[in-house]
Amino acid sequence: MGRCTRAAVVWTVWEERNLRIFKDKERSKEVVIEMITLRVVHWVKTLKLFADFKIEDFFRSWGTIASSASRRSVINESWSPPNDGWKKLNFDGSCLGNPDPSGIGGVIREENGNVLAVFSGPNQHGDVESSEMKAAVLGVEKAKEMGIYRLIIGGDSKIVIKWLKKGEGIIWQLRNELRRFKQASKEMVIQIRWIRRSSNSMADGLAKQGIQRQSMFWAML
Repeated sequence: MGRCTRAAVVWTVWEERNLRIFKDKERSKEVVIEMITLRVVHWVKTLKLFADFKIEDFFRSWGTIASSASRRSVINESWSPPNDGWKKLNFDGSCLGNPDPSGIGGVIREENGNVLAVFSGPNQHGDVESSEMKAAVLGVEKAKEMGIYRLIIGGDSKIVIKWLKKGEGIIWQLRNELRRFKQASKEMVIQIRWIRRSSNSMADGLAKQGIQRQSMFWAML
């Protein structure tokens, strides 16, 4: 774990240096720390000792996992990978109330389970359905920017999945989001699936984190 942390710090600081020198871009201290954390978690997850833990559990219970590594606390993973040649977007929204301050989150993974990108950020005030719809739209837009054209979309809201599939019955406040989704998904082959909440825990964790953020966080790993 210590080696992964050192490597992530060196890589991220070197990356930041190159961004500032060669591209005249600068990320905030908070974003740099977030990138280091994401890389450490992602790399530690590949170690056999931690293979049975879910990525989101590292964010929620890092100290507990580190101290109990020798006991190998097993947590079942219920996320299902996409077929070869496909990528998978899991999205979610979260609210402190309904409506109330809310957040959105999502993760894009490849067929072997490796995380390609994550996003997490605030949605100001809104209900759960509007947050989940916005998360789905942003996830598809980001996937297309990454050059992904075969994408499985998974969310745990049956209402939002119905809106994305058929566009029927969507509330008027979200019609613009539906238009954004249709525009982003042009030239893409997309499968839209409802999944159980237990299969969507990483996106759920990112959405909950998004409530506390001041701005949208987006990172490709």
